[in-house]
Amino acid sequence: MSAVTRAVPRTRVGMRTEVASLAVTVTGVFLLTIGGAIHFDLGDALLHRAPHYLVALFFLNAVGTLVAVAGIALRIRGAWTLGALVAAPSVVLLLIAGTRGLPSVHLRTLTSGSEVVCLAAEILYTLLWLRLARRDLRI
Repeated sequence: MSAVTRAVPRTRVGMRTEVASLAVTVTGVFLLTIGGAIHFDLGDALLHRAPHYLVALFFLNAVGTLVAVAGIALRIRGAWTLGALVAAPSVVLLLIAGTRGLPSVHLRTLTSGSEVVCLAAEILYTLLWLRLARRDLRI
C-alpha cells in the first residue's frame, strides 16, 4: 500500500487529530478551496451591484472556508465540521437563489459555470464529510 492511500490512525495531540488519509485530506482541502475562491470572486464582482447582506454572506463564506482549510491542513479538531457548516448552507442558498430567489437577488438559473462548479465542489465536500462522520460514529 502506498503512503498516500493508507488510512492514518486516529491520534490526538492537543488540538490536532488525524481524521483522514492524506488523499482524503487533500481532496477536502481542494474542494473547499474551490468553493471559497469562487465565493470570494463573486463577492468582489457583486460588491457594488448586489444587496449588502448578500455581499457580506459571500465574503463570510470565503473567510469561513479559509479558516476551515487551514484547520484541516493543520489537523485541528472540528475543522472538517466547520467546512461542512460553511459548505452545506451555501449549497442550500444557491439552490434557493437559482429556483425561488432571494430578496433583491435576480439569479434566474444555475447555468453560470462558476455557480455549477461551486455547487458541485460544495456538494462533494459535504458528502465527503458525511462519509468521515459516519465512519467516526460507526453508523
